Amino acid sequence: MTSDGIEFELTRKRVKNINLRIHPPNGRVTVSAPLRTSEGHIAAFVAAKADWIRRHQARIAAQPPRPELRYVTGEEYRFLGSVHVLEVRLATGRVGAEVAGAAKPVEAAGSAHEAPPRLVVHARDPHNAAEVQRHLERLQRSELQSRLDVLVPEWEERLGVRTTRIRIRAMKRKWGACRTRTGDVVF
Repeated sequence: MTSDGIEFELTRKRVKNINLRIHPPNGRVTVSAPLRTSEGHIAAFVAAKADWIRRHQARIAAQPPRPELRYVTGEEYRFLGSVHVLEVRLATGRVGAEVAGAAKPVEAAGSAHEAPPRLVVHARDPHNAAEVQRHLERLQRSELQSRLDVLVPEWEERLGVRTTRIRIRAMKRKWGACRTRTGDVVF
């Protein structure tokens, strides 16, 4: 559909409100609306948000494209909010990934600066991107679990609540979810 010059995909769902999303990397607009909402009402909703949509599409368009990861030695990989350099090795023992401390300071143009920390991946097949990615995801999951083991009890005490189960899942649109009735928390 199109409204006020904005093209969007419409999906009807069992929801209470009209929901609008703008998706990177191309600024595609999707709208989900309650089953019985008229197309005219949906078009008016999108038209009312047209300036906001265009601003966000322009912001998305101005962002440099994210390079697709190849999971090879020397590639930069974001971990714990900072850039790490990947070092992929043939596993001679156990497979997995680990953080290696920052290398010794490197002299560059007369001033010393520290090299970024490294993520060392020991893989059975160092050329298999899927295996390297799997080891890095396990490292991320393990690091998150160790941080949650400290933070969740602290927040349970602060909020006066108890969790019954803590799970970690890969999610595209959320940081987490909480089911208050069951005490189930998902990160």
